[in-house]
Amino acid sequence: DDYGLSLILIPHWNNSDGGDALDTSRCYMGEKRYNALCELLPPDVQRASTIVGIDENTALVIDPAAATCWVLGQGRVSITRAGQEEIYGSDATLPMGALGAFRLPSLGGVLPPTLYQNIAQQQNGQPEELAQAMDPPPAVMALVQQRMEARANKQWDLADDLRDAIAAAGWQLMDTPDGPNLEPL
Repeated sequence: DDYGLSLILIPHWNNSDGGDALDTSRCYMGEKRYNALCELLPPDVQRASTIVGIDENTALVIDPAAATCWVLGQGRVSITRAGQEEIYGSDATLPMGALGAFRLPSLGGVLPPTLYQNIAQQQNGQPEELAQAMDPPPAVMALVQQRMEARANKQWDLADDLRDAIAAAGWQLMDTPDGPNLEPL
């Protein structure tokens, strides 16, 4: 539910292996049995869920960062919400809203600020800025320098506190024989 979507995905939506004698659509269960199964869903699930039927040799590509979807392959995608069916053919592009109340999950407050910023930049398609953001900012480098001095003066508690401050800024510090190494968390 982090994305605000409640999806029921059904492959082989258009299957016809049973020929004229046996309906094998709706993932081999047939339309009649599929409709009976839908009636068994609790009312709150019926109201909140989106049923996505995907034909054989077909894919629904979902790009949360761009808030779009598109249909690839030979068939179609059928989207049923609140009893209304929309059908999208091959190469169709549709907004994520066609699947329900889409939203990107909030990462703020859960991830270190630097990592959150890197993800946000990547979602906005800024690869050059993302690469630059991978370099530790001057404030973090100042903490690293202070920590090196604290270690040289055998101020271990201060060095540990500075390591924690570096981690809180979104960087993992690793001590090596050649000096400290930093990697984004």
